[in-house]
Amino acid sequence: MLDSRLQPDERLQPLLQRVTDDFLHGTPTLRVVFRSWLHPNGSHVDDLIRTKFLEHPDGKYVLPGLLAFEHTSPALRTLAREGTDLVLQTLRALYLIDLIQQRIPTDVLSTAIRKDHACDDRMLRAGIWVAWQLGTFLGGTGEWGDNWAKLPDWVNVREEILDYTTIDTPWTVAITRLDTAAAAQKTTAMESFAFIGDATLRSICNRDYADLIQLQGRGMTKPRLLLAGGIIEAVLLDRLLPHEGEIRKPRPLREQTLGQLLATAKEYGVIDEHLEHLIQTVKDYRNLSHPGFEQRTTIRVADAEATIAEQIVAILARNRPLTPGDISGTPVVTDAPFRLTSTINNPGVTYNVGLTVQSTSALPIAPVLAAFKYRHTDGRLALDIRGHWQYDSPGPTFANGSTNSLGLIYFRTDNGEAFSALADTTHEHDWSTNPTTGYELPRGDYDVQLTLTWPTGMHTWTIHLAYNGTTQTVELNITD
Repeated sequence: MLDSRLQPDERLQPLLQRVTDDFLHGTPTLRVVFRSWLHPNGSHVDDLIRTKFLEHPDGKYVLPGLLAFEHTSPALRTLAREGTDLVLQTLRALYLIDLIQQRIPTDVLSTAIRKDHACDDRMLRAGIWVAWQLGTFLGGTGEWGDNWAKLPDWVNVREEILDYTTIDTPWTVAITRLDTAAAAQKTTAMESFAFIGDATLRSICNRDYADLIQLQGRGMTKPRLLLAGGIIEAVLLDRLLPHEGEIRKPRPLREQTLGQLLATAKEYGVIDEHLEHLIQTVKDYRNLSHPGFEQRTTIRVADAEATIAEQIVAILARNRPLTPGDISGTPVVTDAPFRLTSTINNPGVTYNVGLTVQSTSALPIAPVLAAFKYRHTDGRLALDIRGHWQYDSPGPTFANGSTNSLGLIYFRTDNGEAFSALADTTHEHDWSTNPTTGYELPRGDYDVQLTLTWPTGMHTWTIHLAYNGTTQTVELNITD
């Protein structure tokens, strides 16, 4: 069934199936033709391309995306999975014969597959096309001839194909990534860049970050660097625009390069020295869009650099004050973009009880504030504190899928002294003038309310803490 998050009209699913069938039979669909099928809702074609139900590689034709195979019909899903598995298994076997030769002719691939397996032209087309979309195992293909009607002459494998076993995990990882990004395109309540004042820049950041998520895990190092650099530049520009009247520079802010914006931001105190040093490490990657620069530069274009750039985006999203005034107007959300699990460690005589908080959002969320209310089982309030994030920076940042930890209580098993709870008062905003402080709680059972607050929402969980005085152990039960 087609993913409901796209909210298509009832005609959309059979039209996607038609596009997919036509491609598999070697008669791909022109974009303008598909748009005419959608009348009067022709703009749906852009939604389907953005969310990867359709691919639009040449500006002329629309081709089935991985999500079209996954969601349109069970038969197409089975065809694509089986065809892709045959293609990747066979490419791996052929590559093992000669590890120097990464470019494998398609006719050799086809002959090898059909020697031992029943594989018609539709399955072979689906397999090569989807294997390329998975991104991990193929470095590219030759040109699809006659406007996508003919298979490419060759397929280029990456050495990662040696790790291929079955289609199950790569398929699930790719579908999850694309489904999450598709949801992010439609979810405005979780916009991580809602703090950006300029509406155009905010729209650019949300669009580019959704694209950045789709590229992760596909080996797309250079595009990731360029997208992350663009987001960094947009955030810096937005921070400087309110000071535009007082900034005296030969070049207007909107015409400055990332390096120039960075220098201006440092000069006018818009960012601190630590963040300025981080951005310095990636600012030149914006120039990779110029082939001449890439040809003469010595900077590396590798996954590690792309990951650093992505983390700087998350730090920039976090690195702005969130005040009690912000929180007073924050909406309570029932479907929070976080998942909680308990963590209990008992090294020696120290007993640590905490929570692991994992982001389920496709976008970075930051800063996230934590507040604990410890109540006795009769409802009396025992302690009301700011939760201590076990994270070595001022205020936690959650990139997509990332986790951070909260300390709940700790105690020693070699004495009968009280529980300790650590309150954090050192976040980016001036909530309190006290330093990080430890508080004591009598040993016993507690109902603990955890409230997480982030720029676009807040949510409260209840954690029942049951203490066994005989064994000196703790059990946690988390309810949403």
